[in-house]
Amino acid sequence: MPFQVHATDAACCLRLRRDSLEGAQKKARELVEANYWDVQIEYPDGRLVKVDFGKQASRSDDM
Repeated sequence: MPFQVHATDAACCLRLRRDSLEGAQKKARELVEANYWDVQIEYPDGRLVKVDFGKQASRSDDM
């Protein structure tokens, strides 16, 4: 079952498909390192899990 990786940056929102959880986690880490925010992994059952690798800034910090 495919996993979806969701992310946002200043120009767009991404939704990428990965066939394994490991692949989704790897891509999520790459997106966080590339300064995307609101990075989430969507599981095949529909659950959304926000990733936090210690570098991702919270949007609430800007307020």
